Amino acid sequence: MTQPSGWYDDPNDPTQVRYWDGVVWTDRTSPKLNPNVERSSIGSPSPTETGTGDASQESRGTGRPSPWSAPGQQAGGSHPQGGGPFRQGGDAYRPAPQYGRQGFYAARPTTPDGQPLSGWWRRAVARIVDGIIVALITIPFTFWAYGPVEDSAQRWVDDVLQAARAGSTQTPPIPGDVLRYVAIISAISFVLYGIYEVLLLSRTGSTPGRRLVGISVRLRDQPGPPPVRAMIERYLVKEGPVIVGMLPTIGIFASLFMLVNYLWPLWDPHKQALHGKLVKTNVVLGPQPRRGSRPDGSAAGHH
Repeated sequence: MTQPSGWYDDPNDPTQVRYWDGVVWTDRTSPKLNPNVERSSIGSPSPTETGTGDASQESRGTGRPSPWSAPGQQAGGSHPQGGGPFRQGGDAYRPAPQYGRQGFYAARPTTPDGQPLSGWWRRAVARIVDGIIVALITIPFTFWAYGPVEDSAQRWVDDVLQAARAGSTQTPPIPGDVLRYVAIISAISFVLYGIYEVLLLSRTGSTPGRRLVGISVRLRDQPGPPPVRAMIERYLVKEGPVIVGMLPTIGIFASLFMLVNYLWPLWDPHKQALHGKLVKTNVVLGPQPRRGSRPDGSAAGHH
């Protein structure tokens, strides 16, 4: 069920109330008011605005219900659920919604030591940015191979366009030398991307794309940059299907695995993809401490 919007006990500070907009907590907070202290009428609706009797009589404790109080409440009273006094001249506040108990709010998942996990969209944006960077790095290493197949590639494109204009539903086969060129590009990109990811993640836990969106990679049970071996295994599971996908028949299953792998964090309780589960890593919000640093971030001294 959905909790209605209003002022509730702040789940982080019992001396304050926080406004719940019906979906998430807002940044609007206010100290709880003592019901025995006479309240200011500043900001309170006038009797003509509310269509009821003398509001000043209510503030003096006549017992008549306030026109802007919670339903069934007396001025200066308490919410029937036991949430303490409510404020006159504004929304009543009630006991804070309980995390994960009524289905309208759930705490952000974390690692066992409390670091918040990244959402799926941040990871997707980081991958796009890193992919663009690696593509730019790859161009000088693959441009040399394009010359010998340029004519074959252009003839194949012309054949495809001609078949389309003729209304044919069959695509002309890709020339063998063009396929070899695509395989070379894929292999070089795979190696360069692997060096990029393994080197940066094992040193800092992050890459330029991940730093841009404020996330990093760590072992689930231990903060800091993950070890090199774990990052190699992680990369092979994550990107290996790109190479396998070029093979006939089995490539379909490799492509399906890649799709499932990238979507898996959307429903996984620990926000892990399959490659993350294999090596027990998590993508988290924030950077990782440098290897060998103390918990407070200072460098460890030599003894």
